[in-house]
Amino acid sequence: MKIIKIISDRLMPLFDKYKSFAVKDFDYNASDDNTCYIIEISPDLENAVSYKGVETALKIYFNLIQNTFNNFKIILCGFENELTFYRDCEYSMFLKCPGVVYHQIGLNSEINTDISQFDLEQAVENLKNIKMQPPSSYKTHHSMANEWALIRYFSMLEEDVENEGYNKLSEKIKQLNYTKTLYFQYQEALNKRQGKIRKKDKYTPDIKNINGLEIAIIDDEVEKGYGEFYTYLLQKSKASIPIMFSFKKEESKEEMMERLQHWIDEQDIDIFIVDLRLHDSDFYEKDASKLSGIQIIDFIKILV
Repeated sequence: MKIIKIISDRLMPLFDKYKSFAVKDFDYNASDDNTCYIIEISPDLENAVSYKGVETALKIYFNLIQNTFNNFKIILCGFENELTFYRDCEYSMFLKCPGVVYHQIGLNSEINTDISQFDLEQAVENLKNIKMQPPSSYKTHHSMANEWALIRYFSMLEEDVENEGYNKLSEKIKQLNYTKTLYFQYQEALNKRQGKIRKKDKYTPDIKNINGLEIAIIDDEVEKGYGEFYTYLLQKSKASIPIMFSFKKEESKEEMMERLQHWIDEQDIDIFIVDLRLHDSDFYEKDASKLSGIQIIDFIKILV
């Protein structure tokens, strides 16, 4: 069994007797089974109730659950008593999860680092009690939903490391902001998705009847990975490299529509792939016919 201490320098002397190694910037993706994690809940001296340590512990727990590990222990260490922790920490229901305990520093009590196996399904059920909230604004939530969808699409592709387009897409996926959020890790743990897609269910792109066709992508998410996704998907199906419209930040909807219509006029395209919401204002539009994507499709129909 390993013991890993994720604590600040000020607490190092208090935990010296636990023969282990300490890390300040722990990579939760390296979390492993048969390990006891001793984690300081408030390592930030300037903000004692920041509970950054709890977020670290949650990421470790989520990663372990995703990997279907159930023989580990997380010890949350703080100077406050457990009741105060329950009152002040928004993630205090984490203590209800199997394999998680609280230790109050300074009570001269020994830390019990013994590990016992627990029920994985019970752990997932208890995680639901945390009720972690998604981003509050619809625009942000929609953007993150797009990133999550891209991650799931990529996970269904047959591994193709010899393909440059596949590798570019893979690197872009790793850079997505959503994968770094606590909420993403939480959802992945609840669904225990890691490794669930069987090899026989993987997909190799092979869209029929587009060999040599010119395709244009009109999507404001192309810079966030969808450009690489469409390029790989279409080139793998023997289409030409897709042409993509370049969106500008802070551009009004009217300016964007005028520039986009002019751009379409200049292209010789066989197929257009158009996102329905191309501008921030679309997120507040209740009339579907006024969505920028619908208006662009109507414009293309007139040209044809």
